[in-house]
Amino acid sequence: APNVEPKIKLLICKAGVFEDLAQILEGNWASFTGEVVCTLVDGLLKDNKEGLEHVLTSKMINGLKKVLSIDHSKIKRVHIAALARVVICGNDEQRDELYKMNVLPSLVSQFAHPDKHVVDDAVVAMNNLVLIANLKTAMNDLDGANVVGKYEKLKWFGAPDLMDIQYTHILLAAAKYCDPTRSLFKLALDLMRKEAPNVEPKIKLLICKAGVFEDLAQILEGNWAV
Repeated sequence: APNVEPKIKLLICKAGVFEDLAQILEGNWASFTGEVVCTLVDGLLKDNKEGLEHVLTSKMINGLKKVLSIDHSKIKRVHIAALARVVICGNDEQRDELYKMNVLPSLVSQFAHPDKHVVDDAVVAMNNLVLIANLKTAMNDLDGANVVGKYEKLKWFGAPDLMDIQYTHILLAAAKYCDPTRSLFKLALDLMRKEAPNVEPKIKLLICKAGVFEDLAQILEGNWAV
């Protein structure tokens, strides 16, 4: 598929290939068949944005979501690449449709994957998805406690090599929109109390941009002597 001309790929898409692939994928999410189907979806959509409308069926998207529901040890980059390609290639209306199909949790589930490439693809796809979705609604759908908990699980501030600036930006947005006082304030306190000296300047800057000072000023109001 990667070497096929876009106009040929589009013809293949129009011929109903995704309906066939969705049927083949059914029940085979954790097998080599799932890997092959994901490879084909990714390849057919590369340089072929017009073909995307033909993959946006609930059966195909649900299949790609189920592929990402298997154990992390069985998920390779090719598995996330298919859904990521669908999200990234979409226009605003198509991304909105994907958001309504609830693909966001499937992307977030890969944030703790041991392969950084899988995490990167999930982050890029999520970033594209929340650009069109209402950010506050999107982040609330993720459950603020769960999102903020990713910090502790991955030990972002204790392991600079794991830091991804885009991922950090998304998590900060999640913390702010889900619970601006408690979560973001806790994050700021943790940094000031013990972690701040070890945090990279670019991460500190993101925290500042996320509005931490507005929140701190609000908390300080009336509590100057305590």
